[in-house]
Parts: sequence; C-alpha cells; structure tokens
Amino acid sequence: MRVTATIVLGCFLAGCSSTPVWVRPDATPTQVARDQQECFRLASSEARTQMWWQDPNGPSPYTPNDQFWTTRRNQYEMDYGLRQRQLSDICMKSRGYQLQEPGKTG
Repeated sequence: MRVTATIVLGCFLAGCSSTPVWVRPDATPTQVARDQQECFRLASSEARTQMWWQDPNGPSPYTPNDQFWTTRRNQYEMDYGLRQRQLSDICMKSRGYQLQEPGKTG
C-alpha cells in the first residue's frame, strides 16, 4: 500500500496528471478555443450520425428497465465518447494543431 501511494505521488509530482493542450504557432488562445469548440461540435454531430445504429433509444425489444438495455446504453455512451474524441482530434490536426504536453516546446 505504501509503495503504491509513493508511486502515485511521484507520478503526480512528475507531471503525469498534466493534460495535453492543442498548439499551433500562429494561433491565438482565442482562436484555439474557437477551433476546439467548432471541432467538438462537428465531431459530436458526426459521431451521432455514424453511430445511430448503436443507440439503445432506437427500435429495440427491450425496455429502459431491462438490465440489457442499461448495459447497451452504457456501452453506447462509452463508444460515442471515444468516437467523438477521435473525430475532434482529426479535426484539430487538419487545422494544423498538434497535441503537446504543457510546458514542453517543440
């Protein structure tokens, strides 16, 4: 237990918990935020279009009270979130951005 806590604390202090940011040399912070919002919006719409057949709210012999329906709903939410993230990343890369760890240059 003590070793695990030491590893977690060491990882936290070393910056393992830092979130990568999108960077482009000629983009202002306002432009980055605007592009992120637009890419997120476009990715949300496209992910919904691509995954309509998995949506458990569509035609199904199961009702929302069934365990199977709940499991399907949870899986759909995870798959949708992953696809949305992938599409958003593609959009940002197509606009010339790169993901970078905070504090690093290159």
